[in-house]
Amino acid sequence: MNIQEILNNELNKVDKIKYKDDRDKHCREAMKEFLLPTIKLIIKAVEEVFGDEPIQCERYVDIKHLDLFIPIIGRIDFESNTKIMELKSLPPNFKKNKSGYGVSQQKMPERIKPEHLQQTSLYAREKGREAYVVYVSPNEYKIFKPSQKELNAAFNNMIEKAKRIQNLLDISNGDGRVMAQYVEQPDLDHWYYSDLTTKQKKLAREIWNIQ
Repeated sequence: MNIQEILNNELNKVDKIKYKDDRDKHCREAMKEFLLPTIKLIIKAVEEVFGDEPIQCERYVDIKHLDLFIPIIGRIDFESNTKIMELKSLPPNFKKNKSGYGVSQQKMPERIKPEHLQQTSLYAREKGREAYVVYVSPNEYKIFKPSQKELNAAFNNMIEKAKRIQNLLDISNGDGRVMAQYVEQPDLDHWYYSDLTTKQKKLAREIWNIQ
């Protein structure tokens, strides 16, 4: 199958999923025109990074660390015998306005975002290969190649964060209400929390006394 046929097959699966609300319906339909241009740019970026090297995608890895009681688990987007590539898409934003919904494209970052650098540092360490982080939008893509120094620092920061979370679990004995006393309240409007159920959001608001 060609790219368009594969995309159509995937869209048919997505279309069978019930819409959350009118906004979800609008965004899902409006997003379709941006998919194929984005896919084509992803392919260009992959070719630029890997050339003719055979690659595989989405392999699970887990890294055990002496200071952590559970492994860190991830999935490598693209990898060859010599390189790994972490892909981050920057889809358009759809915001409601007086005439319906407006669309705006996210800007390419000037540098790798810290959380993406931490994630990539895990994969690079797992096999000791060259690491790349790629951002792609429907209009352009940008390839970053972090230095080993940057990767090492990001990995250490990630481990320290994981240790703090581990300590919170230990102190609270897994009780979310106790743990919340030591954690800054979350911004529940952030897209990170978009998958929370109404019940989960209600519980979070009660725990952190969010009005």
